[in-house]
Amino acid sequence: MKSVFVSFLLSLFAVNTIAQESMRVHYSGKSPDITNFIDALLSNGEEMGEAQSLFKSYWTIYKKKQELPPAVKIKIDKPNGYVSFNHYYAEDRSNLFIETCYWNCADGRHKVIAQVIASSRDGRPLMGQYDGLTFYSYDSKTRQMKWTPTPDLCSEEFMEYGLTDGSVIRLPQVGKDITLKLKTAKGMRNFKLKWTGSRFLFVKN
Repeated sequence: MKSVFVSFLLSLFAVNTIAQESMRVHYSGKSPDITNFIDALLSNGEEMGEAQSLFKSYWTIYKKKQELPPAVKIKIDKPNGYVSFNHYYAEDRSNLFIETCYWNCADGRHKVIAQVIASSRDGRPLMGQYDGLTFYSYDSKTRQMKWTPTPDLCSEEFMEYGLTDGSVIRLPQVGKDITLKLKTAKGMRNFKLKWTGSRFLFVKN
């Protein structure tokens, strides 16, 4: 299991933050799985953005074992702690993609949950209103999950970069590192956020 300009960061990397208050994670068994974290993230009602609200409507259908429309795909990989949601809009050939996964922290008590919202058109990444990367931290003692500022979990160098059209952030279904494609003075380049057991180091490929 998976154990930027500051103002620009606040407006883009935290744009899809739903609430800074704690969210209760409900589960049965010894520990929560990725679907329990999704349930908690989608339990905030009016505090969610439009992207999460859309995801919630289809997540509810999926959990009731009802058939999803052809334009909607939900993928759940519990062993790897990963869920993805994909909605294709044929009218303008655009796509909304949401990924969620989590990492087990080395202290054995906490988990880090990440969610990426990404938009594209004709296969080309673009920055939608709700796009970005958001982190949450879960405490197994309290069973509470809360929004966590990106600088608390990522090395300072990462904060120097902003998200622009063409940026790509992908969470790992397999492995532990977040892959990035970001704009630099030399064009788009590939980077990683490498998991250390408690936070992420920014690595240039």
